[in-house]
Amino acid sequence: MIILMVAMLGVVIIPSILTGRREKKKRAELFAGMKKGDRVQTGSGIIGTITEIGQDDVVLKMEEGRIRFAKAAIVAILKSAVGGGGVGGGAKNDGPVAELKGESKAVRV
Repeated sequence: MIILMVAMLGVVIIPSILTGRREKKKRAELFAGMKKGDRVQTGSGIIGTITEIGQDDVVLKMEEGRIRFAKAAIVAILKSAVGGGGVGGGAKNDGPVAELKGESKAVRV
């Protein structure tokens, strides 16, 4: 009986640990890929262009000025400064591209 309970607990806990690691890795890749000139979206839906990147924060330029955000507030790179193809890496720019949370592929929006 105890072996069954331990096995059930393992079935519940192990996938959640693996999912957390996967999400952490995706966030680290997102932060590592950010650079000046990238068009990004914050968690609150604000879209702007990165003008400065600090250790823990970024400054976004929007239509009405500039605002400093924590890097953790950035959820997607809509358009990369180099290449202009966005997250998908395509040579042609057909519109903004967003990497959605929980999705492994970039989607045109």
